Amino acid sequence: MKIKVVIAEDETLTRMDLIEILEDNDYEVVGEASDGLEAIDIINEKKPDLVLLDVKMPLMTGLQVAKVLKENRFDGCVVMLTAYNIKDYINKATENSASGYLLKPIDEGIFLSHLKLIYSKFLELKNLKDEMCKTKKKLEERKILEKAKGILMAKHQWDEGKAYEFMRNLSMEKRITMGKLSEIIVTVGGVS
Repeated sequence: MKIKVVIAEDETLTRMDLIEILEDNDYEVVGEASDGLEAIDIINEKKPDLVLLDVKMPLMTGLQVAKVLKENRFDGCVVMLTAYNIKDYINKATENSASGYLLKPIDEGIFLSHLKLIYSKFLELKNLKDEMCKTKKKLEERKILEKAKGILMAKHQWDEGKAYEFMRNLSMEKRITMGKLSEIIVTVGGVS
């Protein structure tokens, strides 16, 4: 499956070069913008995997676009493009969740290899975050389950096994998840 890309670059020739380089190398360019406002609109519409943002664009800079994307919880990879290797740009790009920073003018070989590296590291980090969220959610569900069992044990003088068996049977009978049942028991202080 091709990586879907949106390119936001105000220099037409540079944008056309980027499109050609990417499409010749199995990327799918799904949108292009010449200013920051247009970029936000296209990104929201197309939901790309990867966004290339020129740092200096009209109306909104690439750094401002990256900030908006971060606040809107955009879950794709953001890469900044600039002719300037200025520490302040790098710091602002990092603050706004940019995954990488590439310098212009574009050398095709260097650009593609760095872009591939940036995107693969982005995917690794995203997968780790997803796993961490799943683990955190399971832990929270487990805590609620334990609390619900404790409520039933105290209310009915049951042991842990009896409370769990009651919850499991009720969950199957009412066709709701153990997690949802646990939340209900904790909220209302038990069930009869």
